[in-house]
Amino acid sequence: EKCRKKWKYMRDTYKREKNEEKERKKSGSGAAGGSQRWKYVSILGFLEPYITDRDTSSNFRQNNDEDVSVVALLESMVTPEVV
Repeated sequence: EKCRKKWKYMRDTYKREKNEEKERKKSGSGAAGGSQRWKYVSILGFLEPYITDRDTSSNFRQNNDEDVSVVALLESMVTPEVV
């Protein structure tokens, strides 16, 4: 059990470090940042093919007629009618 917990910690930390690295590259702040890489990132590089992002789902409705009418109502409250 102790080994299992340690392995999970190392795997999760590797994934977190890779995500942070990806975000730093996206924002362009990686060159100026003073953040130090976790010392085991290069050693755990063999995990890369096995760590993938999961598909996400949402209960948020998109393109609903009700949503369009709410938007129209809000717009009519903000923009004055020209007669």
